[in-house]
Amino acid sequence: MCSKRSWELRGHRTPARSRAILPHPASLRVGTVAHSFNFLGWRFRVNSRGLFKSTPSWENYADIKAKVKATWKNGASTEARLKRIESQIRGWRQYHKNCDMSKHSLWSLNHWVWRKLRAEKRRMAIKEAEKARRLAIKGKPLGAAKRQLTTEQIKKAFPAVPWKVNNHVMVKDDASPYDGKLTYWVDRNSKLYSGPTANAIKRQKGICPHCNRKFMEMDEAVELHHIDGNHNNWKPKNLVALHRECHQAQAIHRKRIKDGLAMRR
Repeated sequence: MCSKRSWELRGHRTPARSRAILPHPASLRVGTVAHSFNFLGWRFRVNSRGLFKSTPSWENYADIKAKVKATWKNGASTEARLKRIESQIRGWRQYHKNCDMSKHSLWSLNHWVWRKLRAEKRRMAIKEAEKARRLAIKGKPLGAAKRQLTTEQIKKAFPAVPWKVNNHVMVKDDASPYDGKLTYWVDRNSKLYSGPTANAIKRQKGICPHCNRKFMEMDEAVELHHIDGNHNNWKPKNLVALHRECHQAQAIHRKRIKDGLAMRR
């Protein structure tokens, strides 16, 4: 629990006792918020106006930068690297969507990837021009690697995620995941998702159509499935929310996995 001048980190009291689960001493501390503190990748503090805020911790901020740079240097194709970076950035921003992100735009990291991508395109243009010269073919000028295309690719690799300070989903009264009120927890957990996934969960009333179990009954991530296999078809009737295991069990995905294994042989 957190207040303006004091904070306390606790485990679930009733469920923990009933299941003989005790919080680790390292995760339990009581004190005043005279100074900022880090917890789960966030940095909590009370600003000069007495408002309690959280931001990504510097360690977490450094970690995402290191991951993105490592992804860029792993030697995969440009498209594969940009797609992986897009997933990393979206996940990081989604995790911190309830923080004050006004000073965490990742501009320097964005520009770093832009410069690397720009340099890579220039090298490719030089190689194409050299090849055209050897073959006596009039090649494209070096300026063919336009800045606009590079900027568009970087914009896609660094997707924007809406954020709002302290917009956490509060737990109602003394509700517990173990009290049997699955409808409440399904509705609450659906708010942890956004966009088409959240809409699909609401349309399905929190039930996975593959196993006919509520999402809360299984401690498993919820994924969005494109029924026709076309990831460019975002029509609501083509989207369904499934447990991760149920998603992987879909025939279209089993076929892709089988084809991928066959190609490796």
